[in-house]
Amino acid sequence: MLASNWLLDFSYLPDVRILGDRAPLVSTKKDGHSSDYGSYLDAQGDADIFFPTDFWLLEKIDHYCSGWLKLQKDKSCKLGKKRRTIILDTSSFMEEFGLPSKTRTKDGYNPLLEDFKNTKFYLSVPTHNTK
Repeated sequence: MLASNWLLDFSYLPDVRILGDRAPLVSTKKDGHSSDYGSYLDAQGDADIFFPTDFWLLEKIDHYCSGWLKLQKDKSCKLGKKRRTIILDTSSFMEEFGLPSKTRTKDGYNPLLEDFKNTKFYLSVPTHNTK
């Protein structure tokens, strides 16, 4: 049986001090103040390490593991199931599947739509066809 996959994660991290593609953010919070490190080696075991997710790479891996991409490259492979994948930023997901009218504050601010600009939802389900 193929599973449905749902994932919510960071798509990018602001103000990362470590160089490199998809570099992590290494951060700690003490006495209510956050501080970021320039290296995971500086953290001394007392920090959170956040990595951004490459959602398009995740989609390719998901489709490959389901057998769908193998089928496209190797015609002798056993038929795989297609997957239906949607990648949405958090505000789009909340507009589609949430109740934004119920989460708006008195001054009109809506945290479900206006916060978490650096996060995305990944939704992937198997389909019933193999074409």
